[in-house]
Parts: sequence; C-alpha cells; structure tokens
Amino acid sequence: MSLGKVVACWWARLIVESTLTAQPTMNAVAAGYAPDGSIASYFGVQGLAFAVGGVVGNTVGGLLYTVAAGSGVVARLPWFAFLAWGVLLAAVFWRPSSLGPARTRVGERADG
Repeated sequence: MSLGKVVACWWARLIVESTLTAQPTMNAVAAGYAPDGSIASYFGVQGLAFAVGGVVGNTVGGLLYTVAAGSGVVARLPWFAFLAWGVLLAAVFWRPSSLGPARTRVGERADG
C-alpha cells in the first residue's frame, strides 16, 4: 500500500471517529440547554448552525485553495488561515476569570 493511501485512510478514520465523538456530545449539550417543550427548536438552531458553518467553511476553503494555487503555497495557506482564525477566536473569548478562583488564605472567600 502506498504512503498516499495510508495517509488518506488515516485522515478518513480521524474524521469518522471525530464525528462519532462530537455529534452525540453536541446533541446532549443542545438537549441540556433546552427548557422543557422547546428541545426541537434547540436542535433546529444547532442544525442551522451546522449548515451555515458547512457553507461558509466550504466557500472560504475553496477561495483559499484558489488563492493558494495562484501563489504556489497550496499546502500551507489553509493551515495559516485556520491558525489565524483560532488565535482570533481565542483572543475574543479568553477571559482571565475563566482560569478559576484566585488563591486565598485559609478561611477567606475568593469572591471578596
């Protein structure tokens, strides 16, 4: 078996296992957030977010591939774009308070 086939099989397995792990978790989270009587609405919004993400991701990925093919860096440009997006999201959502309570002396409360 050639190296290309081995790599393709490895990526396919990674995608399948990731999907099998993530999808039930997403469903459980959506069901956990939903109040009684509106679970279907929460699943609908989750599905809509998944669809919008698929459209935007495929469109942006195709544009990146087109730009990369013209500049000769096809293998690297999408990864740099993902890195930039991840850093941007980390900067937007990072809060020092999410690191946990500050250390206090014995008997003191962390919230003042």
